[in-house]
Amino acid sequence: ISLEVMKQPVNMDSDECECVVDLVSFTDFQKKDTERCPACGDKLLSDRVQRIPVLRDAIQKAVQDKRSSAAAAAATAKPTLLSTTSIELDLDSVPPDIAAMVREIADATTEDMVAEACQKISAAARNSAARNSAEDRVQIGKAGGMPLVVAAMAQYQESAAVQEQACWALCCLAIDSNNQKAIGKAD
Repeated sequence: ISLEVMKQPVNMDSDECECVVDLVSFTDFQKKDTERCPACGDKLLSDRVQRIPVLRDAIQKAVQDKRSSAAAAAATAKPTLLSTTSIELDLDSVPPDIAAMVREIADATTEDMVAEACQKISAAARNSAARNSAEDRVQIGKAGGMPLVVAAMAQYQESAAVQEQACWALCCLAIDSNNQKAIGKAD
């Protein structure tokens, strides 16, 4: 039983006592087979203290609450940038650091996440240019980075941060002629 479940309140449900205790205290009460309430210490004369059913019900309620909150979280989850487009990625044929960078923008669900991912792509492309190497720019293009950046601009049109970072990323990636073609073809 998880700690979260053990903190669930349990009503002692007795004629003599209406205390509410946590499941840990109630479990100790069960093990000791005492006649005294674990909260107030009053003697419980009645057999109405339902030990096993209360424990079972508390566990079932905690499990049901957890499932309900998971379902609510799933219902309110925002779609990723990739899930809202028909862009296909090729992450297996590029180095892991480039794949992770492209995956980050593909899996972004918020404006801030998208802006940060575009900034990382821009930085990688700038560093590649500073080293007089097209390698990172080519790999980002090969992985499907440009269509994602263009899609980010389309999806977050009202976000100045996304527009700025995406423009920088496209500018740095467009140094490569193949990337220019990919940018031109992107929706």
